[in-house]
Amino acid sequence: MKQIISSLNENLKCLEKEFNQQFDELKSKLKFGKEYANFFIQGKKIRTEIQKLRNNLKELTASSKSKLESKKWFAEEREKRNKERELFLNNLLDVQIEIIRLGNTAERQERLTSLQNELSEVAIRHDHKEFKAELDNLCQVRKELTRLEIKLESLKAQQIAQIQVLPK
Repeated sequence: MKQIISSLNENLKCLEKEFNQQFDELKSKLKFGKEYANFFIQGKKIRTEIQKLRNNLKELTASSKSKLESKKWFAEEREKRNKERELFLNNLLDVQIEIIRLGNTAERQERLTSLQNELSEVAIRHDHKEFKAELDNLCQVRKELTRLEIKLESLKAQQIAQIQVLPK
């Protein structure tokens, strides 16, 4: 009888150990599922915000381009100036990206200031006195968009790293 009870106790201990192992595995998988769901939700929120900012950036860019359009009579001269001004505007936005991604250096800040001044002068000649504020807003939207894109890239990298250590 003692032998049977002893054997049953051993079986019970083995079952408890096995149960605890399976329970720990399930907890681990549940934790992974929650973390993955959080990554998914965060990613969705960031992508939504990025889309809003892209639309806003598109509208602000179009508005800025229209305010910078040349008023020259000759089509060839007008097109040349419009392309030049559009290039300035695109360069300004590219410098914003560089500053966020690569860091703010004196050279980048100088280029940024130079482009802003050039575009502001053109706008003022066209009687768009509030253009400086619009240009600042455009730059701010570009910066925020770049920051969110970086955040989304980081989140994706975290998701990939988490998937690679997926519990079995």
